[in-house]
Amino acid sequence: MNTKEKILSKWITKVLCKYFKEQKNENTPKLFIKISGLLDDELKSFLDIFKQEKAKLNTYYTPIVRLIKPIEGYEDFHLREHETSIWLRNNTKVNEALIILINDIAPEAQSLENLFSIDEAFLLSNLGIQELYGVLSEEYKLVLEEIEDIQQFVKMYNQLSEPQLRTLVEFTAALVNNTENSMVKSIQKNLPILNLFVDQHLIVEDSNVKRLRRNFTLANLIRKNGDVEKLKEKIYTFLDNEEINEYPHDIWQLITPESFREIALSFINKENRRLLYYDFETIEEIFNFKEKTKIKDRIKDALEYNIRSKDEKQIIDEGIESIEENENPDDIQDFYENFEDDLDKDKSLKTMIIRRIEKLRNPSEYEDLYKALLYECYGLLSECAEEEEISDAYFKLTVDENKLPSDIIRFLKIYIKNIEKQAPLVRYEENIIEEDASKKGQEITFTLTIYNENNKLKDKSFKLINLAESNLGSFIESIEANELPKVLQYKDETVEKIEIVEKVSDALGLLAAQQNEEMKNQLISFKEFSTWYSDVLKEACSNGVFSLDINTIENRIEAYFKGVEDSVHITKQVFSPLMEIGTLDMCNYNQGSTGLITERTLTIFHPIRLISYLKRYQEIQNKLQDWIQRAMDDRLFVEKETEYLDYVTDSLKQLAPRYFALDSDSKFLIEINEVLGQGKFVLNNELMNSTDHISTELSEELVKTSKNYLNVYPYSKDSLDILFLYCQSSDIIIKSIEELFKKIKSLKKIRLNVHSLHAGSIHKEINDWIKRKEEYSKSDIDRKFPNVEVKVLSGKRMEEIFEQVDEYMIDNDIVVLADYFGQSDQVQFSFEKIRPEESLNWFEKLEVEPLRKSEAIKRLPYISEKMSKSLEYFYKMQYMVQKHAMLDENELFVLKNTITINNISSHLIDHIHERFNWIMIMDRFLDKSLLQKTSSKAQIIQYRSKAGKNKNYKLILSSSKYIKKLNKNIKDYEYHDRLLRKVKEIMKNEGVKKESILNAVKEVKEISGALVLKAVGPGKYAHEMLATYLLIKANQELKKETDFEIWSLCDELPWFSSRNRRPDLVITRIKNEEDTLIINFSIKELKFVNHRIFEPERIDAIKQIKSAETLYNNIFNFHPDSPDASFWKDELVHYIVERDAYSFEESRLIKILQDKPLDKIRVNIDTSIDVFCYTSNLKDYEFSQGESEVYQDLIQSKYKNNIYSRDYILHALGAKEEVVPDYEELEQDFLFEEKEVFEKNANLQMKEEKADKDIDSKESEDTKQEELTTDESELKKEIHDKKYGNQEKEDKEHVLKEKETDEDGKEPDEEVEDEDIVTKFDLKPEVAALQGIALDYETKEAPDYSQLKKKYASKLISNFAKNNIEIDVEDVIVGPGVIRIVVKIPATVSHQKLTSRSKDIQLWLETSQEPTIKIYKGRINIDIVRDDPDTIYFEQFMALMREQIGDKVKETNLIAPLGLNPLSKAIYIDLADSTTPHLLVGGTTGSGKSVSLNSIILGIMCLYSPEQVQFVFIDPKQVEFSYYSQKIHTQDVITDIEKAVVVLDEMVDEMEKRYNLFSKEYVTNIDEYIEVTGKKLPRLVMVFDEFADFMNQEKELAKKVENAITRIGQKARAAGIHLIVCTQHPKAEVINTNIRNNLGARLALRTADSIASNVIIDQDGAERLAGKGDFLAKVSYGNIERGKSPFLTQKVRRALLKYFEEN
Repeated sequence: MNTKEKILSKWITKVLCKYFKEQKNENTPKLFIKISGLLDDELKSFLDIFKQEKAKLNTYYTPIVRLIKPIEGYEDFHLREHETSIWLRNNTKVNEALIILINDIAPEAQSLENLFSIDEAFLLSNLGIQELYGVLSEEYKLVLEEIEDIQQFVKMYNQLSEPQLRTLVEFTAALVNNTENSMVKSIQKNLPILNLFVDQHLIVEDSNVKRLRRNFTLANLIRKNGDVEKLKEKIYTFLDNEEINEYPHDIWQLITPESFREIALSFINKENRRLLYYDFETIEEIFNFKEKTKIKDRIKDALEYNIRSKDEKQIIDEGIESIEENENPDDIQDFYENFEDDLDKDKSLKTMIIRRIEKLRNPSEYEDLYKALLYECYGLLSECAEEEEISDAYFKLTVDENKLPSDIIRFLKIYIKNIEKQAPLVRYEENIIEEDASKKGQEITFTLTIYNENNKLKDKSFKLINLAESNLGSFIESIEANELPKVLQYKDETVEKIEIVEKVSDALGLLAAQQNEEMKNQLISFKEFSTWYSDVLKEACSNGVFSLDINTIENRIEAYFKGVEDSVHITKQVFSPLMEIGTLDMCNYNQGSTGLITERTLTIFHPIRLISYLKRYQEIQNKLQDWIQRAMDDRLFVEKETEYLDYVTDSLKQLAPRYFALDSDSKFLIEINEVLGQGKFVLNNELMNSTDHISTELSEELVKTSKNYLNVYPYSKDSLDILFLYCQSSDIIIKSIEELFKKIKSLKKIRLNVHSLHAGSIHKEINDWIKRKEEYSKSDIDRKFPNVEVKVLSGKRMEEIFEQVDEYMIDNDIVVLADYFGQSDQVQFSFEKIRPEESLNWFEKLEVEPLRKSEAIKRLPYISEKMSKSLEYFYKMQYMVQKHAMLDENELFVLKNTITINNISSHLIDHIHERFNWIMIMDRFLDKSLLQKTSSKAQIIQYRSKAGKNKNYKLILSSSKYIKKLNKNIKDYEYHDRLLRKVKEIMKNEGVKKESILNAVKEVKEISGALVLKAVGPGKYAHEMLATYLLIKANQELKKETDFEIWSLCDELPWFSSRNRRPDLVITRIKNEEDTLIINFSIKELKFVNHRIFEPERIDAIKQIKSAETLYNNIFNFHPDSPDASFWKDELVHYIVERDAYSFEESRLIKILQDKPLDKIRVNIDTSIDVFCYTSNLKDYEFSQGESEVYQDLIQSKYKNNIYSRDYILHALGAKEEVVPDYEELEQDFLFEEKEVFEKNANLQMKEEKADKDIDSKESEDTKQEELTTDESELKKEIHDKKYGNQEKEDKEHVLKEKETDEDGKEPDEEVEDEDIVTKFDLKPEVAALQGIALDYETKEAPDYSQLKKKYASKLISNFAKNNIEIDVEDVIVGPGVIRIVVKIPATVSHQKLTSRSKDIQLWLETSQEPTIKIYKGRINIDIVRDDPDTIYFEQFMALMREQIGDKVKETNLIAPLGLNPLSKAIYIDLADSTTPHLLVGGTTGSGKSVSLNSIILGIMCLYSPEQVQFVFIDPKQVEFSYYSQKIHTQDVITDIEKAVVVLDEMVDEMEKRYNLFSKEYVTNIDEYIEVTGKKLPRLVMVFDEFADFMNQEKELAKKVENAITRIGQKARAAGIHLIVCTQHPKAEVINTNIRNNLGARLALRTADSIASNVIIDQDGAERLAGKGDFLAKVSYGNIERGKSPFLTQKVRRALLKYFEEN
């Protein structure tokens, strides 16, 4: 053992030697040295070493050593009586060196000044440390790589702290005594000596200094780690969490929880340091532990894990593991499909799993960088917040490609370069990207990585798409030429570039020339401003827009544009043109003419757009800072992540400016789209005619509507009639037809009537399309496809239109209005006066104004009334340009939309509601409240205010008040008549008043028209409607006039859309008290039930109430600490505004809600379960009496329960009753009928939904079912075999026993022959054959390879670490022919980082050949061919075979021994196994093929008797197998090719003959035959020497051989016939696919190239073998093993062949 004292002594001695040598070279006559700071044990050790090294020192100077203080046992070094330090110095002779050991504070010691001093300071200096490294090299034989690792680590540690001498020496001693394969591993393991945690993943290089610092601060409880109480809390929280989850953490394999708690707390209290011996990452994880609801817990809850079977639990556990690893989408997909229905219980969980699958399969795609950053940064933060320290988090953005087209490179420079200047938390890592003109593309793939203190945590990939649509290129050239450009494109497609500076200067110059002083000053100011702004744009083009100083730009523009307030003339001459910088205008006139701009593209070179674009990224910075802080405080969670992120991105969606006013009354350019700051503006009347995206979005909504319609009217599927009114595009019709037939499989026919103001063109386009679609145009006779009829209608007047409708339509099912109101003059654009409020926020929310009950006008603002001064000046300018009027300083007019419904549209809406069953309106402007104000006949079923891909549309689904009617029959009844009959039937009372039902319809329709409509149809919706009405009636008495109250059906509330468990109603009440707004939510679960299920139903209601209460507490707490609080407040406001029209006071409360800060809102939530029992008065229950004869109860002492009896219900419905009917019998019949109708419709819907699924998915499921059935069959067979197999075996053994004991059944000569053979084989053949033969080799002792193993392991670990690749060498095995290094890598390291470095490894390990690298059983095997391989002799090999696998050699198998693996373990195949019935052997000349093949054949002969196996050798060259002739195991040796073909055919016949023999004995294979009959039947092995000789014959002959080989390969194993096919030419034309597929076992010796290797073993590698028997073998289950075949000497072969000769 090398002690620390010994190492220190050698170190000091080394320093002395060097000092002696240096001084001798300088001819110093005598030396004076003092050594101080050593303890007694260290001094003793030094003096011992000194004695050993004295002779070496004497070569320079004669050392004289003296101790200040005597030490027992070392008297030779004591000071003599006359000796003092001064005396010694004066009496030191030439060539002597006085060494004083200072081990005491004494006058002697203090007088020794100005001597060469060896102390701690010197030893830890650079000079001293270098001598330590010399000691490690010379004394302890550390290799260079190991010393370099130590040097590097000491350098890293010195950046953290100065090491103490004894600590460093102790650490060094531990390294010297290292038993690890690697110095790096030893450093990692011994870090606790330096007061650091063990760190198994530390890489010894500069990049890991940060990691080491984290270790140091944690181990020494520095900075935040010094909060003792917080650390203790973390420990307790971690332990509690582990206990709840049954201690899943890996640390419990090393220590018990109680012991850990003890040592962790002791560490925190600085009582002991035992905790340092646990891995740093583990302790850091625990000390940073944050309790969280894990995804696995949510999954287990959703799948009711605890009640599952053991097998199901295992499947669930494996699925959870795949989801947590988040690496393999297929594994997650399998789990999802297995439990899809069960996961419906947690919609958000289901959505999250689907999102993970999608993101793994496809990187996220975005059209704009800001959206990508917000979505992906939030995702990374939310993932890391639960596991990682993120206090110093930031994000790094990198491009994944290194070659891109020039326009994409320009995009990166302008849009991304220097992004950290505006959003410092996002850093763009600019790579070297080459321009590739040949490369086309409109997208870039980025990687976004989150770091904490430069420690990489996680990354994600995403794409930016459609980048080629940018128009910046047309402006950059002008900007670089000091111009401020604007571009015009005229109607005739000519393009004109206008230079703004020149245009304005010319205009001002003319005025200035007229001695207009004001214009002179304006000209000077303009030139200064334009010069400055030109420089700004040049900087943006050169270094990107993010390089700009936004504050300077905003201040300069604000100061200059204040001039718009001076005069209209100056505004039009100067400021208005400046606001056209960076614009591309499309004109409706030719160059030289006049007209209007119809479209404008606004680039980021525009001054206002530039500021707004940069402000967007400052807001992103603010949002990221907020998220990081919330993540650190465990406050980042949001209830609905996707919706929240949509809200965040939408809040930054609208850049300024939002519109431009043209110099023409009421003409505006309105922005309709913006990507990367580039906006598309269109003329306001053109905006109304835009149909972008509507075809896809409308068709999707029409499918949903049609499905719902067919559920109510299922017979309409035979022919669905749809009318499109004011259709703008044939695309809408075509897409709708395709989607309807695709998504509704039960739909047989569609009749479409399409009205359009462009009827001619639409008619032609639709007809042309139908002609191309044969499946839609076939006649009804024998057609296999759905049928469609389309009639296009023209006309402008409503009467004209509906005359055609009456003529052509049969059933008036659905009418569709697509963006109708945008096409008319009902949407007006005009200026409205506001009083602006100054704000520094460029993204103020728009205040939404609800519709007033007193008017039918809706106003939609384009901009907020809160804005910056720059924006105020810009919008003032727009008003002045159009109106030619000045504005007061605080006066401003801004653009608003005004939406009104004229009489024509109102009449149209009434008319279609009178004539059609359902009306579907999808519009950008018309909302529910405006429709209700316009038409009293609209029965609104459904309303969505954010429909469509971009949420730009409002969807209204309304109905007629009539039940399904034909066009020609006007006597259809209103649906309240049908509802009245249903209610009378439910209540069993004919006294129910029609007025009550009319009132019920009216009241419930105000809440939900959909519920009223459903109540008419099948199912128990009538029960739900009645319960809703009765609750309204009960609450009317309690409502106060001043209350602002909103009743909402939960099915129609957007925040319930993804939840299966939901109550029926929520009543929202809002009131304002002083400065606090109070919102009360009353959650109601309604039950309209019979008395038999009264009790279980009211208990079941608790689930819905609890679910809703949890949701409302989560989303409507409005706590400022919740990141999504503002989102949910805005969602509530949006829902309320869009829902209805309001009084002045109600509108005022809505505005207060919009403006009220979160901390000024108080929310109260109450719940109740309201149960209406319609079959009993519940006299048997003892409930307390509430108000209005309502009973009350408290369920589970918590949940308020209001109970309404039959009497109460009848009274509310205006009916009386003396005797309650008998419901026991009557109700069953009624409910049965209801259930039957309901189930019929439900089944129809389920079938359609099922049919909607992708056909491929269906086929996949069918395949899985077939596989499942097969697995079940095999399982049943296995169970049967286990149950009955023993009895069958006993029966067979009984038969054999009878045969053995039946003396009459035996033939004496056969018995004698058997005895002879058994006697001959009593002694093992390879032993018997060699008796008396002297072998020519000696057995050598195995050399010691320990140093070689350590060297290889150390070099590998060290060199990979230098390449930032962490590996662990688990073992180094020196085999007969190769050295195998077994490597383990962490999950974070790709195997390709190792497998691709074979040449590097060859250089590092200095080997003569490139190593072979393969993955095997979770490890990576690196095989290095030995330059001096061991020879494995055949007789030794057979001894090992019998020792290792002797017990596996049986009558029922045929083992072929191949060789030994690097562990000297036997490699063999069993030819009786179904996976390896035949063997393919290939190898080039010199590979050892012949020797290997002979050793296999002779090995089989040694293991099995001739009765068990016979060989047929085919040897056309008469070289290899002729000496096997006339051997007891040989049936024949064939040397003629044609005869060989005949023998092959005979072998096929023999196979068939054997199968006939088996069938007579009712067995299926040779093993069963031998076992049952007791008869001998040898296995036959055909061996081909050179198979290429056969395949190179005539085509017909080669084909015969191939067919025979294929038949034998496929069928012969069970008959006991096997093939060994050998070739020196493993080519595809020789060993074709048919043959190769039937040769399951493969033996590849060295091949000429990788192609030959692939032919033999289906992969490369054999070309790198060493030759001389080095092989790769594909054995059972396709595993590839490396091994070496035995060497068969000529003497041994001859002896064995003679032994096997026939007598």
